[in-house]
Amino acid sequence: MLFFPTEKFLDDFDYFTQIFSKNGYRKILKPETVNTVQDAMSNRLYFIYKGIIKIVIRNEYCDEKIMVFFREGCVYEDMGLFSELPNPSSSISVTDCEVYYLNKDKAIELFLTDSEFALKLMRQACAKHYYTFKRVASISFLNVEERLTLLLKSVSNYNTTSQDEWLEPKIKLTHECMSEILNVNRTTISRLLCEYYKRGIIKKQGKKILFSRKIYEQPSFEETF
Repeated sequence: MLFFPTEKFLDDFDYFTQIFSKNGYRKILKPETVNTVQDAMSNRLYFIYKGIIKIVIRNEYCDEKIMVFFREGCVYEDMGLFSELPNPSSSISVTDCEVYYLNKDKAIELFLTDSEFALKLMRQACAKHYYTFKRVASISFLNVEERLTLLLKSVSNYNTTSQDEWLEPKIKLTHECMSEILNVNRTTISRLLCEYYKRGIIKKQGKKILFSRKIYEQPSFEETF
């Protein structure tokens, strides 16, 4: 629901690592470092080598909403790179991150002269649009409990080869963060999480919230859309 890229793009990781490290610049980001700024006219193409970055939008009152999380293997661009439009969003590091970026001239040169690079770039761009539509559809059609379940499934560290009963989240989800993502108040989130505790879907381990594999036993909108 919220993390991109998916496992389908793991095969492109080594390819993009080679391209970006050879032709671009390396950048290290500490958690909560703003990497790109909303409304700025910047012209870079980014590749995340390590870590997780969140994409957020803000309104005129500085209210912030999380749109998606980009993890290692993702390529994303400043809006002005191809469209000459200001960025509609900002990117902020969630964890320690290592990214590479290409400036506009080099990115366009590679896009026009290297068909494999252009194809892989377009595959990711199309996939990001697809997942954006799925996100919009989930908000439009699902009730808040279904959306919360989908969110927990998205951030849990699920592995089909593992038999662990309890799964750790990929990132720390606070009540405030969940209410921001799902666009509901924190009271609603607290009420639903209490119900999930009673049903054995989640449990606490110190300050962590662990997710039961039971959350994957029922078909979801994510799998049928």
